Amino acid sequence: MAPYLFAGAVATVALIWAGMKIADEIHSRSESRAVQREIVVCNSKVKDQEQEKKGKTEPKEKANDKRHTSDQEALSDLAKEAKKKGVTKDAADILLEWSKEYDFPSRDDRGTTHWQDPPVDHIHLGGKHIPIIN
Repeated sequence: MAPYLFAGAVATVALIWAGMKIADEIHSRSESRAVQREIVVCNSKVKDQEQEKKGKTEPKEKANDKRHTSDQEALSDLAKEAKKKGVTKDAADILLEWSKEYDFPSRDDRGTTHWQDPPVDHIHLGGKHIPIIN
């Protein structure tokens, strides 16, 4: 009976060791991918800076860039929260002003009937419906 217990314990240890090796490999690969992504981003930034120096492109602030500025990111975060809770009319006006100021996609859909039944007054910020509460 003892040899079977010993064999079972050895098998269990072997499985645990194999699992740890797999986990290490996954972690190593994910770190490698993260480093590769960082290298690609850095190379892209360097190429963009070289192009700007040569006068071939506009500076990133003026170019049609897909990345958000820090102000746009903050507005996007506000929109995510507002989508869950809704905003007052005054807050909706402020969010729409900020969206114009920071060149963030927005639309005022108060008084429309295309969203929810019965219709709910709302605005759009970055593609998110934000209900207006009283």
